[in-house]
Amino acid sequence: MSDPRPAALRATHKWVALRAPRKLVAGLTLLVLSAFVLWAVGHLSQGTPQFLGPAMFPRWVAILVGLCGVVLVIISLARDGEAMDRWPWRGPQTWGRLPRW
Repeated sequence: MSDPRPAALRATHKWVALRAPRKLVAGLTLLVLSAFVLWAVGHLSQGTPQFLGPAMFPRWVAILVGLCGVVLVIISLARDGEAMDRWPWRGPQTWGRLPRW
């Protein structure tokens, strides 16, 4: 049986079919951000729905951001996407062309 995937995908690891690296990096970034916020508010009291504590809003926003990160990671393994571009060392090259006031 032949593999129906393109040659570029067949040359990658056999156990992971990474199809959208940009989405994978975005999803992992959101997961790291979410984990940091959950760690940072870990010592604060969440409170109850009647009496909100100082960690209620940041904790639930971090959980939602983490869920979005998980969705992006899953999508990066399931759908095709754009490849990662090279990052320039000097930043955007448009800085020299900005108008001078």
